[in-house]
Amino acid sequence: MLFRKHNSILLCTLLLMLPRLHPAGAQLIACESFAGPAGPLDGSDGGIGWVSTWQDRGSSIATLIEAGGLTHSGLASLPGGAVSEPGYPPESAALTRSFEYAAPRDGRVFVSFLYRPEDGYGTFGGLRLGPDAHSILVGTPRDEFRYGMKMDAGAGASSNVDVEVGVAVFLVVEIRAIEAPARTVHRLFVNATPGAPQPAQADAELIIPGMCALPSNIELANDGGVTTDEIRIGYTWRDVTPTPALLGDMDCDGALTNFDIDPFTLSLTAPAEYEIAFPHCNREHADLNGDGAVDNFDIDPFVALLMND
Repeated sequence: MLFRKHNSILLCTLLLMLPRLHPAGAQLIACESFAGPAGPLDGSDGGIGWVSTWQDRGSSIATLIEAGGLTHSGLASLPGGAVSEPGYPPESAALTRSFEYAAPRDGRVFVSFLYRPEDGYGTFGGLRLGPDAHSILVGTPRDEFRYGMKMDAGAGASSNVDVEVGVAVFLVVEIRAIEAPARTVHRLFVNATPGAPQPAQADAELIIPGMCALPSNIELANDGGVTTDEIRIGYTWRDVTPTPALLGDMDCDGALTNFDIDPFTLSLTAPAEYEIAFPHCNREHADLNGDGAVDNFDIDPFVALLMND
């Protein structure tokens, strides 16, 4: 009983420290690893940080969550991926999901995802970001043969990386809203190295004049034959390019953020429930003091890790 009381007090203290541990501008906003049950993506509520489920916008081809998924050297990832079946123009897949976040101090957000054209790949695919009237497709713009970005209205920018069927790529886009003069700058990085600093030179850059806005939703968009995986949205480059096996990463999204506090608490107070809620995670990541046990002695090291992150 004394142990439980002491444990409860420490956990309450930890939760009360949350605003100081993670000020706005230094954390993951949302992520989706498609690690949930296999089946249609439409209506799925997997991942963390989202304010809606995946919602179909009139797709004429199916997109399913399937086992397997995509990987990239050094990138934290979980089993599972979103697979859009092959289609025939004008058939397409279009599923959206929304997120919310505090305005970043530097006007920037980052989005990353894994992407692979499959046998039966059509003419375009990727993630569409931003408001409908000014949305940007990041991935393989229609009838382009290199990775890049393109507005529905026509303006675009391409990298020097060719599209190859069956070869996965890791795409990271930095989006910066600038007020004066009003413009939104998109910088694309292809196959960046997880855990390394952001490169100074982007592989492609697209500037939208007259618009100063950051996205609040994404759309998985393609005309078939595409696998999409490991979508991350964050305030910093580090948030969306995480490496695996991070101590204290209790929700297994590859980053140490405020989202790990509830899972850490659950791993201490209800180990069986933690294993059910996070079947792909390792409870031993909560052993922060390295004594071979997950207990109240790991709370202080967990707090210290968060404060220094």
